[in-house]
Amino acid sequence: MSWYHKFLIWIIAPIILATLQIIWRWYWPEPINHAQIIFAGLTIWLLYSPTKTNLFWMIFLIYWLLDLVSALPFGINTISAFLSFLLLYRLSTRVFTGHSISTAFLLTAIGSVAFRIIYLLTALLWGFIDLTQIVGQNSSLMSIIWEITLTAIVAVIIFLASVFGTRRFNPRYILVDNINK
Repeated sequence: MSWYHKFLIWIIAPIILATLQIIWRWYWPEPINHAQIIFAGLTIWLLYSPTKTNLFWMIFLIYWLLDLVSALPFGINTISAFLSFLLLYRLSTRVFTGHSISTAFLLTAIGSVAFRIIYLLTALLWGFIDLTQIVGQNSSLMSIIWEITLTAIVAVIIFLASVFGTRRFNPRYILVDNINK
């Protein structure tokens, strides 16, 4: 791979992806804007990637850029994403070893829950938010539930698009007529 392609992948791609996530969060209506499209896409990359080193560098770069424009103290997004993807990596290699729709859905849902827990705990430890802001408001809890659900649904859509796009999908596994053959 030439230096030009590496430059595009490692510098321009994170900038474009972070910008798309920001645009998604600001311009789509409630509750659709709660979906984390980058998290869902990176989870699907985790399922397909034979080497995870590049994935973790991309996670670091994208969430570092998102930290630059975040209102929270610098590093909360990056720490949360990195630790939640470490958990997802362990789960994908030890527990969820198959590459199916249910695996994509469950890994993304578990990763989103882990991301949100680490995010909130880090913000609590740094004293940026108060526990009553999370538990005391129904809108905060509903927003987190919407985020987890919609991110998992987006991951399933990305998974199906990648499966159909790469022609790895074999319909004989789901057709009833082909079971007895």
